Amino acid sequence: MKIAYLRSPNTTYYLQKTGFLDEVEVLKPYFAELGFQLVSVNWQDPKVDWQQFDFVIPKNAWDYFDCHDQFTQWLDRMDQAKIPVRNATELIRWNSEKGYLLELQKKGASIAPLTILQNEETLFHALTEIKTNRVVVKPLVSGGGKQTDVFAKENRTAIQTAVKAILKKGPALLQPYLEKVSQGEYSFFFFGGEFSHAVVKIPKPGDFRAHKLFGATMKAIKPSSEEIRMAANYLEHLPCQPHYARADVILVKKSFFLIELELIEPYLYLEYADTKAITSFVHTVSEN
Repeated sequence: MKIAYLRSPNTTYYLQKTGFLDEVEVLKPYFAELGFQLVSVNWQDPKVDWQQFDFVIPKNAWDYFDCHDQFTQWLDRMDQAKIPVRNATELIRWNSEKGYLLELQKKGASIAPLTILQNEETLFHALTEIKTNRVVVKPLVSGGGKQTDVFAKENRTAIQTAVKAILKKGPALLQPYLEKVSQGEYSFFFFGGEFSHAVVKIPKPGDFRAHKLFGATMKAIKPSSEEIRMAANYLEHLPCQPHYARADVILVKKSFFLIELELIEPYLYLEYADTKAITSFVHTVSEN
């Protein structure tokens, strides 16, 4: 039995730049114990015979947001060929645009405030609704901090320029900048709905991006049962149960604000977890 663990053409670059673990090499022996051969596959390679795989995990497709239409077409092909994808293609489509955050909010989830901008005309009105001194601008479909910037709220010219550049490809997001971000972003991992492990990602001084590409530091944490409950609550509002999920949150007055719910290609930070986390992930995604 074979599993395709998707990668993008830039996966090797990201691994080298960040010092991340090569998850394929870490996970291979654990899948082998269950009788599976884990294979790293470039999802954009037109020569791949997808029928040879029992299922597909898009975990290292770290460029899907750069070619979103192509990625959704690939999902369509998996559906047509009846090749299972972990997580489910329904969930991946839903999660691939950040508008899902507003859907979660409507269901009672606490999220970092955001406004979706379809055009420039709504920008300045949206700015007047924001009470913080700084704002965040990013694409609706994005990842890894790409085209994500913080501006002083009064710097309308720079904000407009950034939004205009994003709108050439799709909608933009406008958010108040929450100062708590600089104190750390917490990532909670769940496999099959069960809590696995957690880390805190602290941006380098003067930055806001909680990513190793931009100099952030990481460390393992042991969250309280109440913190785990709050993070797990975000999974209660999903279209279907994920095999794996990463909830990225910030802590504001003892409550969480969701920044992202990663259901497609979250890095798992297995270097900050024990072997129980690895076996939990492997067994969960291997189940029907």
